[in-house]
Amino acid sequence: VSAIRVDSTADLLENLRSTNLLDIGDNAAVPPVLFVNLPDDMNNLDVATKKKAFINTLLPISLIALNEVAQEKKFLQAILDKLGSAEDTLFFDDEIIWPQNVSDEEIDLLQHLARKYRTNSIEKLLLRVDVLPVSLILAQGALESSWGGSRFVAEGNNLFGIWTWSDKGMIPANRDKYARHKVASYDTLLDSVRAYLLMINRLPAYTSLRQLRSRTENSVDIAEGLLFYSERRDSYIEDVRQIIVTNELQRFDAMELTEYFQWQPREESVNLVSLAGSSDAKI
Repeated sequence: VSAIRVDSTADLLENLRSTNLLDIGDNAAVPPVLFVNLPDDMNNLDVATKKKAFINTLLPISLIALNEVAQEKKFLQAILDKLGSAEDTLFFDDEIIWPQNVSDEEIDLLQHLARKYRTNSIEKLLLRVDVLPVSLILAQGALESSWGGSRFVAEGNNLFGIWTWSDKGMIPANRDKYARHKVASYDTLLDSVRAYLLMINRLPAYTSLRQLRSRTENSVDIAEGLLFYSERRDSYIEDVRQIIVTNELQRFDAMELTEYFQWQPREESVNLVSLAGSSDAKI
């Protein structure tokens, strides 16, 4: 995987061009290029170029993050198939006797996923460990970051306006005098996408979205579950849908990476309990 840090929009466009991402076709395989950041002069681009640069930068990053979740889901289902239990609740204490065909490594992985997605319910775990249409990621990233032009992207790689109550973060403009939240800061754009996916997949606010996702892969329909992402509620959902439709983002939903990556479990250090995006935090 190539990891690229850019200093300007000229640098970004040149790297998109050299990695065959600038003019990627609708049915093309996507090279796994990781842009670490977006430049702070995104707003100097004309609208069409800005949108194109944003989409084609975020596309491979989103596919890599989705690939990680897809492999989690694959391993989870394989282990659950071995268990074949009618019980919905997973227990991990020393007194539990596991089937002989389930290895210690698989038990550790199952416990890791239960901890990461904050549930010991098999039913809930299967609903939470799942992917999203890339068009929904692109649309929300565009809306929350003003197509990559917000200061939260420039200063902290935060594409989705995710809040935090930890020390690491950026204070939003016009924050209420007594408020203590910050806008989370990430080392890379990939970390921002990972945090967004984890938030959608495990917070109670998005239970309805996960249920919708279990019935459809259509991003316009799934967007109905974003009611609590923003204080603007229904109007926010309509904005997300409009971005998807107007920019024909669903054409990216069938795209795949040119390379396959082996997923490795890793400890999560994401501090996120927000329900609102930067559209509410003020860019």
